[in-house]
This record gives sequence, structure tokens and C-alpha cells, in this order.
Amino acid sequence: MHDHLAALLRSGRRGHSVHGAAIKLGCIASTFLCNNILLSYLRHPAHVDARMLFDEMPRHNLMSWSVLISGSARLGALSEAFALFSDMLRGAGWGDWDRPDSFVLGGLAAGCAHARGIAAGVQVHACAVKFGVDEDESVAAALVDMYAKCGRVDSSWRAFTLAPQRSVVSWTSMIACLVNHGSSGYRDTALVLFKKMLVLKVWPTNATFSCILKVLDVPEAGMQVHGCLLKMGTEVDTALGSALMTMYGRCGGVDEIARLACRIRHDSVSRTSLLGAYARN
Repeated sequence: MHDHLAALLRSGRRGHSVHGAAIKLGCIASTFLCNNILLSYLRHPAHVDARMLFDEMPRHNLMSWSVLISGSARLGALSEAFALFSDMLRGAGWGDWDRPDSFVLGGLAAGCAHARGIAAGVQVHACAVKFGVDEDESVAAALVDMYAKCGRVDSSWRAFTLAPQRSVVSWTSMIACLVNHGSSGYRDTALVLFKKMLVLKVWPTNATFSCILKVLDVPEAGMQVHGCLLKMGTEVDTALGSALMTMYGRCGGVDEIARLACRIRHDSVSRTSLLGAYARN
């Protein structure tokens, strides 16, 4: 029965209704089902309900702790996430785990990035090294992003260069850090990184393109990047369309601005970019 209830959650059913059914049917003792309900609560989000369920669970496994700690951190409840993390470390070895995994530490790093909590982020980095998960691709990407969001360019670069495997998230976070927090020299390095991505066949995302477009101020370079994203089949969504219009506004590409304006779905940001681009020209 608990498999059937978990399948209802995966099909989009709300956690509250499945939670009630589990209590009624006597399935709430299933750690597997409770973990799935926790995931549902934290996706929607219903953080208070998730914590109440966690406290009522008769048994916790590594997934239970991971889901709640990571979810709490990503939702901004950083103090609670670290308190849970401390409880988890005290209980290590008593359950089916002996140390936190990459999911937990990656979630804590993401929470520190969201809160711009550099002191806590440094502690998470130290824990990642201590437990041997700092070289995990997802954790490395989260650390690069955390240092970038906190404006620590050198630390972000160090985490990026030491990572044995770099995902597109790591590349994008590092480029964004260089573009947003650095001098013109850093922006030149961002362009070098972008070109290196292409050479290594790490394909940029919309977010990567939006970042690199900020440093382009000559029409030839802008058109090359625009052509690259079109060749890759990248969908020009509202955010990327806004970045392209802003770039062409700096470069004097009025015709391209008009063509882009007709092809994207507009919101307040894109309309502001469009007005700004026309005003500059």
C-alpha cells in the first residue's frame, strides 16, 4: 500500500492528502513513504508540515535527514538546517549512515548562497573536505556558486579550479562571479572561460549565455554569441531575449533589437530592456 501512496505523490498529488490517507490506512510507519511525503512538502513548500512529520517519524534514515536538511536550507531556514545537521552528526553510526552525503552538504551550501552567509558557507566547505565529498560534482558546483553569490571571487575561483569534475553549473557560476563582481580583467577571464567551455564541449545554458552577454560591447562579438546559441538550438526565452536586447542596445544593433522584440514573450524586465536599448540608440 505504501508503494501505491508514494506513486500518488510522484503523480502530483499533494502531500497533505497522501499524509492523511497514510495515517488512516496505518502506513505512516513506513520510512520510505514518509520520505516521499517530506519531499512533497518541501517542494510546494510546506516546511512546517515537513518538520512536524519528521519529528513524528518512528525511524529516520539517511534520506530522511538529507531531504529535510537540504530542503530547509534551500527554503531559507538556515539556522534550523544547521541545527538538524548537528543532530544528524551526533546520531551518525546509530542508523544506516556514518556520515553526511553530498546531497546534505550541497543543500547547505546552496542555502548559504541564498542567505549570502559566507561564515556558514566556509564551515560547510570545511565539512565537505572532512567527509570527503568536496570533489563531488554537485557539491563543487554548489561551493563555487556559494562563494560567487557572497562576492568572494578568489575563493570561488579556487573551488572551481580544484574541482576534478566541473558541471555546466560550475562553469556558469564562475562566469557569473567574474562578470558581476570583478574588474575588466575579470571580465576578460570570463570570456576565456566561455570559449574554453565550448572547446571542452560543455554546452552553455540560457543562464550562461545571459551572463556572458553582459560583457560584450562590440557588435561582431555579440552576433557571434547570438549565432552560437541559435546553432545550438537554444530556446530564446524572456530572460535570454532581454539580455540579447540589452547587448544589442550597447552595440547599436537596432535592427536586431526589433527582430528580437517580435519573437519573445514579454514581461516587465524584457520591456524595460527594450525601452533602454532604444533609448541608448
